Amino acid sequence: MAFEYLNLSVANKVGWVEYNRLPFNGFNWEMLGQEDVRVVVLSSTLDNYFSAATDLTIFDGIRPKKMREWVKICHGHLMQNAHNPLLAAIHGMAVGGGLELTSHCDFCFAAEDAKIGQLEIAINFIPPVGTTQTLACLIGRPKAIKFLYDSKILSAIKALDIGLVDKLHPAEELRPYVQSYAESLASNPTKVLAAIRRCITLGGGMPFEKSLDYEIEQAAALTDTPDFIEGVKTFLEKN
Repeated sequence: MAFEYLNLSVANKVGWVEYNRLPFNGFNWEMLGQEDVRVVVLSSTLDNYFSAATDLTIFDGIRPKKMREWVKICHGHLMQNAHNPLLAAIHGMAVGGGLELTSHCDFCFAAEDAKIGQLEIAINFIPPVGTTQTLACLIGRPKAIKFLYDSKILSAIKALDIGLVDKLHPAEELRPYVQSYAESLASNPTKVLAAIRRCITLGGGMPFEKSLDYEIEQAAALTDTPDFIEGVKTFLEKN
């Protein structure tokens, strides 16, 4: 599978989807791809940039009708329905559309020297890749509004402090750590990982009673899997 602005690689059932758009990973939707692996990591091949911003040339002359179409395309690429665990490994400068995708990941790891920000207010715009919704869930409404209002580049430590990233590592240790963690996730049954992700990511957006019904269906479906049957049998034999 080939994508002009992506490098795709697989190691031990962990797929790395890495932005690779010189000179600084200006984001556009041709970069989004998918690999048939158990865990997906979103990263970058460039030393100093994770993602610099949306490619603003696509906004030149754009008007409401085309903007609606473009944002709908963005929303169509959201990763809420992904079955695989999704991780982000951020280094260097991370702003704009590429950064927005990390708010849909399950865990976000960053290098200690990473710089993170959503700067859309500078062009009188909003971050449209679902971020106005995911940020409020991720870091809470007051912090989300302040982050977007202030439109500042944050240090990795500050991003960790407000909950934009989950863990920091020295830059040279980031990829090995994320690979190791991803491999540990990949060793788990895929259907269980998918059910957990669906219950929390999709169920979390439903009214409470409906989310419980959704959980019931996910639990019931797992009882038909060989992994569940074997897991219960093995546990009972050992105890």
